Amino acid sequence: MAASSQRGRSMVLSALGSTTPRPSECETIAIDCGAGRPLLRMRTPNADFATSCHIRQAARNLGVTDSSSRPCDSALRAEIQRLSEADTTYWSEIWPAGRALAHALLAAPALVSGRAVLDLGAGLGAPGVGAALAGARSVVATDIEPRALAFAACSAEDNGVSAALRTVAWDWERPVPAEISRARIEVLLAADVTYLPEHAAHVARLARALVRPDGLLITAQGTDRTYGTAHFDALRAQLAPSFALLGAVDL
Repeated sequence: MAASSQRGRSMVLSALGSTTPRPSECETIAIDCGAGRPLLRMRTPNADFATSCHIRQAARNLGVTDSSSRPCDSALRAEIQRLSEADTTYWSEIWPAGRALAHALLAAPALVSGRAVLDLGAGLGAPGVGAALAGARSVVATDIEPRALAFAACSAEDNGVSAALRTVAWDWERPVPAEISRARIEVLLAADVTYLPEHAAHVARLARALVRPDGLLITAQGTDRTYGTAHFDALRAQLAPSFALLGAVDL
């Protein structure tokens, strides 16, 4: 316990004595998309990125500049815990479905080449950056978390496609921003965005509202969850009246 407490105190002091690293200062992972295809280089937060952000935010909330006194240390830890519970950090890693969708687009660039693409719930942006790298005319990457979009924009720059990709912070359970509703979306990408049962209806509603009649919805869903394919099946049922199912593949 003493060693664990000491490590925790050391991390707090380190975070308080530093600033949040910019995406360009964080590590790059390379996703191999197959022979003859370009590597997809994605910026990802460091392992302690989220915790360090919570520490600095907690300090700002409490007006704390150090945690050298015991009462200050106790209050700071309580606030860090509160922020950690309130701030989900699912956005801070590239999930298998996102990797799989990016891989699929680079394997079949005709799906997006020359088209206007919307990446819904983009997170760190692997599908959207992959679409831009595959030749999409334009890509809008959206997510509720601005920090995620900063990484997506940095990755677009790293891959030489920043001119094709822009980001829009948006909670897709709220009204569609005008800059998206005015766009003529030809391809909607949705990787691992139906992890709650009610999300199927939201995604189906947006697909019907935003995608051109001759457009595509391309989705990738993990099947290792406790709900298996149930949420994907619900999405497919919601879309049936408006979209023809072209096919489903295991990646």
